[in-house]
Amino acid sequence: MDEMINYKKNPHWEKLVLQKTSQVGADLVLELGGGGTLAKSMASAKINGRISLVGVLTGFDGQVNPLPILWKSLSVNGIYVGSCDMQKQFHNALEANKIHPVIDRIFKFNQAKEAYAYMQSAQHFGKIVIQLD
Repeated sequence: MDEMINYKKNPHWEKLVLQKTSQVGADLVLELGGGGTLAKSMASAKINGRISLVGVLTGFDGQVNPLPILWKSLSVNGIYVGSCDMQKQFHNALEANKIHPVIDRIFKFNQAKEAYAYMQSAQHFGKIVIQLD
């Protein structure tokens, strides 16, 4: 079963993950928040589950209690940005599989300062785009 949960509409999304998986937990959690949400990701992962730490949108602060990692035998892996060629392959895969990202808002290039302020406000759900033309 594949599920996506809007964390803004469901602030206790880790509980919803457990509910939707009959208390088993998720096989894979894509963790974008970092220190501020890693504990929720650990709570929502199943025993022997995997957490892929992709971003740190909530910042670098925060303490991580390692006990859930031990109790559940979790794998936590960091994912860092790849090469330009990898980015092209990614875009080709999105196009081939007709996958479209969620776009929250599009800003014109002369609104870049506002776009960054909007991103910093963390009020968005999905991607923020700065249009170059």
